Amino acid sequence: GMIYWDIPFKPGKLEVTGIKNGKECSAYVLETTTKPYSIKADLAKTNISTKNKTAIIEISIVDEKGRLVLNSYDEIKCDINGNASLPGIESGNQSDVSDYKDNVQNVFQGKCVAYVKCNEFREKIKVTVSSPSLKSAEVEIKLK
Repeated sequence: GMIYWDIPFKPGKLEVTGIKNGKECSAYVLETTTKPYSIKADLAKTNISTKNKTAIIEISIVDEKGRLVLNSYDEIKCDINGNASLPGIESGNQSDVSDYKDNVQNVFQGKCVAYVKCNEFREKIKVTVSSPSLKSAEVEIKLK
């Protein structure tokens, strides 16, 4: 036997606040999103050192209000303009057996990470992340 309750779906916002010794110590908000609209791409660090030579780009699929769309599994493509290469894109999806070394990957739960290996330190590198049905994003890598 299994106990379950049918609860009708309603869009909205769920807010949770953790309180310790009468003071707020944590908070989390979960809000209903609309359909995927665009790609958000950000560098994990703003400047890349000459020692590391690898930039990590965090990629998210968001709705029109900029909220992460957790049920997105869209295919994204990374193109690099500059003296750099793309060692891989990973989404954390354990069941995905596609080649992570090419420039095309499906996001998992609305997210993935791209790695950019910088070869030249005198020029800027531009990474464009696109998808057929979403607004693209660009990231500029500035080297120290």
